[in-house]
Amino acid sequence: MQPGQGDDSDGRRFAPVSMSAAERLAAEASSSPSAVRRCVLLFYAVVLALGLATILLHRGAAAVPRLVLGPGAASSALAGAAVAIAVLAATHAGFRRLRWMRRLGRVVRRFFGPLSMPQAVGLGVVSGVAEEVLFRGALQPLVGLTATSLLFGALHILPPLRHNWPWTAFAVGMGFVLGGITQETANLTGAMLAHAAINAVNLGRIGRL
Repeated sequence: MQPGQGDDSDGRRFAPVSMSAAERLAAEASSSPSAVRRCVLLFYAVVLALGLATILLHRGAAAVPRLVLGPGAASSALAGAAVAIAVLAATHAGFRRLRWMRRLGRVVRRFFGPLSMPQAVGLGVVSGVAEEVLFRGALQPLVGLTATSLLFGALHILPPLRHNWPWTAFAVGMGFVLGGITQETANLTGAMLAHAAINAVNLGRIGRL
């Protein structure tokens, strides 16, 4: 496949487009996917540490276990599971029907390289838990649901925005959904469960592209 060209999952070719900044970065990263994965894991370790430190600083050590073991854990987990099932069904259909989603999948595939299922699950769990601890666990009580959701969307900006804005908009929407679960149940379990499951399954799907 020539740079800037692509083909749909059903084998149809579509018109060549100029390689985006994200695609160029992914192409460069593809020379050492194992190093990329290590850097991503390190990044999320920092995200998790920052989130935990913020919670400890503003709410105390007792707040951490309450976020996952508190009385709202069961209802939070059920809501998170329902969200995960709905989103995974939608993304399964989206990979077959939406060009921007297939393009995004190819970028991620080039970036990480082939992923085994254990690798996809590991990356999905680490990224989902770390982001939820920082955004819903640490930031949302400080700046509110709307600001946290917008910041979450900003983390998921992928250039060029004219091609990938649906991904950013989806992230903002998921920020409101996961933040709403956390806010209503006073518990982080559902948001972490949904986020980790969505990331793990979709990374596994992308790894098989």
